[in-house]
Amino acid sequence: MVSISQYAFQHALIKTFLFIGIMSLLSISTYGQTCSFDDCASDDCGSLNVKFTPQSGPVFCDGETIVFENSSDTGFHYFVVDWRDGTQDTLYNNADFIHTYTLPDSVLCMGGDVLFFSVCFKGVRVCPAGETCQSGTYSIGIRKKPKALFGSGDVCLGGGYGFVNLSCHAYTAQWEFGDGNGSYDKDPTHYYDSLGNYVVRLIVTNACGADTSYGGVAVVLSPEAGFTRKYGFDAYCDSLPVVETFTNASNAFTTSTKWTIIPQDSLKWKFTDSLMTVWNKQIEIAFLDTGTYIIQLLAANDCGQSFIRDTIYIFLPPDVAIYSPPQTCDSVVVSPFALGFTYDGPIDSCIWTFNKTFPETRKGFSFSPVVFYESGSVHLTVYGPCGILNFDVPVIVPQTPDITFPGVPNQYCFNGDSILLLGSPTGGIWTGIGPASGSISPEGWFDPSGLQPGSHLFYYQLDSIQCPTQATVSIDILDKPSVYLNTVPPACGSFVYTPDVVYQGAISSYQWSFAGGLPLVSNKMHPANIYFGNAGTYPIYIQASGACGTASDSIHINILPLLNLKIQPVPLAICANMPSFYLKANYPGGTWSGQGIVDPVTGLFNPGAVAGQTVSIVYALLDGICKNTDTVTFTIAIPEVVQANDRFLCLNSSPAILQADKPGGVWSGQGSSMHNLAFSIHL
Repeated sequence: MVSISQYAFQHALIKTFLFIGIMSLLSISTYGQTCSFDDCASDDCGSLNVKFTPQSGPVFCDGETIVFENSSDTGFHYFVVDWRDGTQDTLYNNADFIHTYTLPDSVLCMGGDVLFFSVCFKGVRVCPAGETCQSGTYSIGIRKKPKALFGSGDVCLGGGYGFVNLSCHAYTAQWEFGDGNGSYDKDPTHYYDSLGNYVVRLIVTNACGADTSYGGVAVVLSPEAGFTRKYGFDAYCDSLPVVETFTNASNAFTTSTKWTIIPQDSLKWKFTDSLMTVWNKQIEIAFLDTGTYIIQLLAANDCGQSFIRDTIYIFLPPDVAIYSPPQTCDSVVVSPFALGFTYDGPIDSCIWTFNKTFPETRKGFSFSPVVFYESGSVHLTVYGPCGILNFDVPVIVPQTPDITFPGVPNQYCFNGDSILLLGSPTGGIWTGIGPASGSISPEGWFDPSGLQPGSHLFYYQLDSIQCPTQATVSIDILDKPSVYLNTVPPACGSFVYTPDVVYQGAISSYQWSFAGGLPLVSNKMHPANIYFGNAGTYPIYIQASGACGTASDSIHINILPLLNLKIQPVPLAICANMPSFYLKANYPGGTWSGQGIVDPVTGLFNPGAVAGQTVSIVYALLDGICKNTDTVTFTIAIPEVVQANDRFLCLNSSPAILQADKPGGVWSGQGSSMHNLAFSIHL
């Protein structure tokens, strides 16, 4: 036995009697744990009393913080408390112990409202003589929080659903039925007005808190039985066993179904799967014998039951055979003979349907041939006492493939590397035609080095497929570019240039340079009207480029300067009665031309030869290749006859006015004034 102080003993005794009274009213539930340390009682280091007292209680709510006041004697080195819920605390001073119990959901609805714990504690002092150790226990109760629980399920529209409250440790209940209504009854019954799924919430409380639980109620209609069949014939004509699949198609409110097959004779039918039962949603039945069978499905839910049945007839089928016709390239002729059509048994009529050809249908056991130009199918429908039978066979029309050449260039340089020519479909054999025969291997490796520029044909043949075919492809062998620019003779003063150029080979771009011209550059094949406005020497450059290389050529244009040739000034008016005279220019050695020129070398001009005319005289001088000219224009006037009146004047006479028969002339002579036409005599 452990020795404890009388105070501690009395305290424990009071607590024991108190809990005897409490436990007589409440269910007792514990974790069933033992203390994690043994009881101890020793005083080798002196007598010391250990004492822990809760500040309240002795019953606490789940989740409430509990404070054990440490009023033990001083001198203990450390204290240990085992709370009996799997946790243990150690203190190295006389501070209070604090703990919170959190009960797991697994124990909430087990036992009574209060779960009791016998808290173990001890104090230990260690000294050279040994140790002083004293332990004890203190019983407390943890009141459980409420746990909300209730059942849910389906209810028929118009019927009431009775909710069963399965909560524990709950003092109050509050229901929300998911349709805007609620109740505070413990176990209410509620009537829903509409179909649907409703989320129901239950809130329960006690002195230590609240808890919420959710559930679902489905408001449903009565079941409606229904099922489908994979094939769906009223009568089946096939070799035994005949297999049919039945799939439950009852309405969404059905909760359980059951199949019934009549007759219930295991020699006449069986499930195709030994694990299949009448409760499966889908069943597959093998009918082992001819006869009449009734298939029934019963559907049920909480609102009632419904059933549906179907009758199936199993007959021996007629013996009919058709096969795919032989395959021929690009077209297949179909006839009953080509289809291998044979039949035996009760058949009343046949309808043939041809897919992918014309006509689309024929009737009878024989028909005139039908031609398929593409793959299709033949569908045979046979009518007879046992019902309608259908047969399908494909008609395969192998097509001669269209050969394409995705890997063959239209043009290729004579100096290009060897390349692999590709034909589609692949697998064909290549050969060259004529000069190209030695430039390609059967696999398609093409070497252009031995071919002359020009167009060459190649042959591609497919023999390894069902419909052999062949095709040719042309490749233009391109020569290396060349360009020749013809020279032009020198020009005088200015020049409008249009190149005279000769191209050869494969050329795709052109680049001209006209230094000093307008324009300066051009990318045309044949540019024209390039203007050079000043004398000088100008380089012309052409570069021609293509897939097989680049070529260039150049020339120079020489533009010589013109002389500034000028005829010496000549009076604008020359009288016809003037003697001949020589015309002069700033550069000698030229020739004169025009009316009135007597000598083209000296420039002698006779005015009388062109009296009354306006003449243009041209002086031309050849300076190398440049012909320089200047022109002068003047008029040859015819002289007029003027008669003046004679006057006799004295030396002392006043100035007199002389008169002539034509006014506007100019007077001259001694004593005359050409302004006032007065004549004065001076002594």
